[in-house]
Amino acid sequence: MGSCCCRRKSKDDSFEQLCKSSIASDNETISTVDDQHAQDNISTYGATATPKAGIAKKSSDKGKSSQKRNYEKPTLQSLEAEITMLRNRIKEEEVKILDLTAERAGFIHELDDLRTRLSSVISAQVTDSNPNIADLSDQNRPTKLAERYSELYDNQWTECYEGLTKNLKWKEKDSITWILGLFINIFQTCADKASKDLEQLREVLKKFQSGTTETLKTLKDKRKKSSVVPKDQITAKLDGRFAENKQAIDIAEKFINESVELCWLMAVQDPPVHVDSSVDQDKYKQPLDTNLYKYYTQKGKLVDYVVWPVLFLKKDGPLLSKGIAQGFVDQMQSEDQQTMVGGSGENTETFDTHF
Repeated sequence: MGSCCCRRKSKDDSFEQLCKSSIASDNETISTVDDQHAQDNISTYGATATPKAGIAKKSSDKGKSSQKRNYEKPTLQSLEAEITMLRNRIKEEEVKILDLTAERAGFIHELDDLRTRLSSVISAQVTDSNPNIADLSDQNRPTKLAERYSELYDNQWTECYEGLTKNLKWKEKDSITWILGLFINIFQTCADKASKDLEQLREVLKKFQSGTTETLKTLKDKRKKSSVVPKDQITAKLDGRFAENKQAIDIAEKFINESVELCWLMAVQDPPVHVDSSVDQDKYKQPLDTNLYKYYTQKGKLVDYVVWPVLFLKKDGPLLSKGIAQGFVDQMQSEDQQTMVGGSGENTETFDTHF
């Protein structure tokens, strides 16, 4: 009996101990869950706040922020002032933009002027006294003058020759020699005057500026294109040499007028177009160069007399127009060796006398 009670007591003690152990385990689990929950709250609401405290703090912060925004809310007057200030700044910036745009335009214009001046200087240096560069818009360029030179011989020269031989009864050679001398005199007078005028101009420019190439080139071009011909100054010098031939001068009036204008235009070219004025010297029985001359009415290896001078692009330059010369034939030669094309300049067959 006693032993039965002891066993029962032992069982009761074991059961009580098991219950205590279970309760302790449950409390430990609850404690662990509470700790985890608390840790989660700390992560969410802060290290020292409980969920309710966090919610309360958040609500409090929201209220303070709302109060702050209400405190900093701009007034209508401040907005209008700010708009006015911005508009003024925009106007100031627009003025600055306009000033910069005008300054930029000024720089561009100045740059264009400098480029134009540089181009003019380079052009003047390249084209000054350079006949190889021709202005195709110039109606008085050397090739055009060469055409007028041929027309002068075909037209006015022929009229003058016929007037001298028919009206004054001059001999053929005398008429041709007189007309040739008249033309050479006109050309030399024009060449001398043009050269002196240019030299005077160069001296004047030196007094005002050191570099005269560009300005001088511009003035030479203007003189070349000008229609002003100092006719009176040139023809006045003819009266001295040809005063004794007043009738011949009257007959040659058209020839003189055209010659003066043409020779002046040739003299003001840059460089001047050159007429072989050495033909007024005695070329009798000199070799006749067919590269420079065409025959007048008679062929021959030698020159009898020159009818019309050779025209060159410039002195010692390329040929522009051939001259005309009468070939010399020795009277002792047989007729088979002679090539006669006519005895006089009137009513005779002539060669093509132009280049």
